Amino acid sequence: MGCLGVLYGIPIEPARLMLQRTPFLIVLGALPVLAVAQPQLAGPLPDPVSDDEFAVVARAFDDDPGIPSDPRLALTCAQGRCSPSEDRGNHIRETVVLDGPDGSPVPAFLAAPTGSPGPHPVVLLLHALNGSKGDFWATGTPLDSLREALHAAGFAVLALDAPNHGGRLYENDFNDPPHLVLSGQGARLRDMSTRSVIEHRRALDYLATRDDIDAGRIGALGFSQGAMHTLYLSAVDPRVSAAVIWATPMRKNDPPFYPGHFAQRAQTDAVLVIAGTDDPFYSVAEAETVFGLVPTDEKRLVLFEGGHQARLAEVSTVVEWLRAHMVRDRD
Repeated sequence: MGCLGVLYGIPIEPARLMLQRTPFLIVLGALPVLAVAQPQLAGPLPDPVSDDEFAVVARAFDDDPGIPSDPRLALTCAQGRCSPSEDRGNHIRETVVLDGPDGSPVPAFLAAPTGSPGPHPVVLLLHALNGSKGDFWATGTPLDSLREALHAAGFAVLALDAPNHGGRLYENDFNDPPHLVLSGQGARLRDMSTRSVIEHRRALDYLATRDDIDAGRIGALGFSQGAMHTLYLSAVDPRVSAAVIWATPMRKNDPPFYPGHFAQRAQTDAVLVIAGTDDPFYSVAEAETVFGLVPTDEKRLVLFEGGHQARLAEVSTVVEWLRAHMVRDRD
């Protein structure tokens, strides 16, 4: 981890010394990213699995009945567990601490646009490996511009720190999350994914208790690792009505968690897939295969010339897609 590179779209930085991230126009080439990318491209895609086989994997994303989710127990700033709500001009950002399935605290930012009381439609924002919820507020980046555009369109957003990330780095002994990949800790990577999805399901429980949130209009957008988690979530929880899957690694080196198995069973009404033509984590043909597995007719594939990156050029497409498709009749 001594050399600079990028992993799943986020710069790898020794000892986190580089605090200011550059826009996601990233040059690939360091050894760590090649070590991760090669298993993604090596060999064929995993064989399809039966519904019974998939059900076994899907159970890993069920909440732990021993520690039930009680949305009333979500800790907010009013209970003294975080910083006060911030008025950031076009939105109010509140820090919320949710209860994780193992009892650990899950820090999140919930931000709603100013100018109307709501209830607002809400988009879950799922960050990349080695990222954090703060990536969507990193000034000057495409992800920051995306969030700003969502607020301008009337959306609230909710962003969690995934396990081992951001304010939860202590869960990985203060090693950056790519350490799990580079050291071959497959079981812990699986656990990170399943816990993240369960925590987002608990977040949906919490959002349903908020008068300022329209729980009938929920979208999810994930980049890189976050895109994988968005696909997992869409297959095991029907409450997300529109999803954006941006630069999804194939995870071919872990066949049960191959994103295609989940894409085939997505319960989401509308799915937008965005993929770069030169991404080291998948080929165009593989991205097209996963797109083809999504069962809904309300789907679109956007290919751009580039690598593993979020770009400003796709922001307006994403926002317009969510505006057009985040409507679900629940009567």
